[in-house]
Amino acid sequence: RNFNVKEYVLYSLLSFFAGVAVTYIFAIIKINSTKKILNKKTLELVRLQTQLEQIGNLSSIFKQIALETLDQTNEKILEKNQTLLSPLKDEIKEFKEKVELLNTTGIENSSALKEKIDTLRKDSLELRNQAQALTESLKINSKNRGILGEIMLEQILVTSGLVNQKDDPILGNYVTQKSFKDIQNPQERALIPDAVIFYPEAKKHIVIDSKCPLNYFQEFIQSGENDFLNKFYGGLASMIDELSGKYNSLEGLSTPDFKILFIPLETAYLYTFENQELVIEANKKNIVIAGPSTLVAILKIIKECWDTKKITDNLQNMQTLGNSIYESFCVFLKKLENVETKFISLQNAFQDAFATIKGSRGLITKFEKFKNMGLNPNKQIDEKYKIFE
Repeated sequence: RNFNVKEYVLYSLLSFFAGVAVTYIFAIIKINSTKKILNKKTLELVRLQTQLEQIGNLSSIFKQIALETLDQTNEKILEKNQTLLSPLKDEIKEFKEKVELLNTTGIENSSALKEKIDTLRKDSLELRNQAQALTESLKINSKNRGILGEIMLEQILVTSGLVNQKDDPILGNYVTQKSFKDIQNPQERALIPDAVIFYPEAKKHIVIDSKCPLNYFQEFIQSGENDFLNKFYGGLASMIDELSGKYNSLEGLSTPDFKILFIPLETAYLYTFENQELVIEANKKNIVIAGPSTLVAILKIIKECWDTKKITDNLQNMQTLGNSIYESFCVFLKKLENVETKFISLQNAFQDAFATIKGSRGLITKFEKFKNMGLNPNKQIDEKYKIFE
C-alpha cells in the first residue's frame, strides 16, 4: 500500500514512541531489579556491621577474660613455685649443712686415712720382707722346701673331697706321713711317704712323694742361665731314680699301682715337660710327674671312683635289703594264712558252741522256762536270742 507523507510521519512517531515506551519499561524493570539487589546488599552490610560491633564487644570481653585468667595463672604459678621451691630450699639448706659437716670431719678422716695407709704400707713392707725371707729359706734349707710341699699336698687332698683315715678310720681313703716298715729291708728304719691314696678296689693304692730341687729352679728364674735349669733337670732325674726304688714293699700294702712325684710349684712343673726324655724315663719307672693342677685332676678321678663304688655298694645293699623284705613278706603271708585258718576254725567252734544255747532245746529256752517258775531278775535276755521252735 502506498503511504502519504503524513501517514508515514505519524507511523514513524508511533514506532518511535512505542520503542521508547518499551525501552522505558525495560529500564524501569532493570532499575527495580537493581534496587532490590542494592537493598539486599545494604541489609547484608548492616548485618556485617552489626556482627563487627558484636565481635568488637567479644574482643573486649575476651581481652578482659584473658587479663583475669593471666592474673589468676600468675597467682597459681607463684603459689606452686612457692610449694615446689620451699622443700628444695630446705634440701639446699640441709645439703649445705652436710657439706659443712663433711668439711669439718674431712680433716679428721683424712688424718685417719693417712694413718691406715701408713699401716698398710708397713704391713706390705713386712709381708714383702717375709716373702723374701721365705724365698731365701727355701733356697738354703731343703727341709723347709719339703715342709712347703707337704703343706700344699695336704691342702690339695682336702679340697679333692677325699677323707683322711685319721678323721674317719672307716670311710677314710688316704693317709699322710704314716710310718711303714719295708718288708724287704726290715732292719732299715721305717719309710714315711708323704701320702698313700687307696683305691676303691681292695689292696690297690698309689704313693705320693713331694720332691723338687726348687733351689736350682729359683736360681734359673732369677738369672735365666740354662746351667741352673740343667741342674734342676739333673736333680729331678736323681729324685725319680730314688723314688722308683722306694715304697715297693710297705708292710700291710701291696705294690703301689704307680707313684706320683709331686712338684709343688706349678711353674717348675711346666718346665719339666720341656725335657721329654726325663718325662719318658719317669713313665718307664711307673712314676707320674704331677704339679698342683695335675694332681687335683688325678685325685678328682679317684674321688669319682670312690663315689661310684659307694653308689654300687648302696645298690647292692638295696638289692639285699629288698630280697630280705620280700622274703619276710612271704613268711608274713604264710603266717597270715595260718591265722586265717585258725580264725575260721575258731569261728566254726564258736558257732557250734553257740548252737547249744539256741533253739527250743537250748539253754536259753531252759533259762526262760526256769525264770517263769518264779524268778524276777533285774536283767533280761535279749529278745533276739529267744527263739522257740
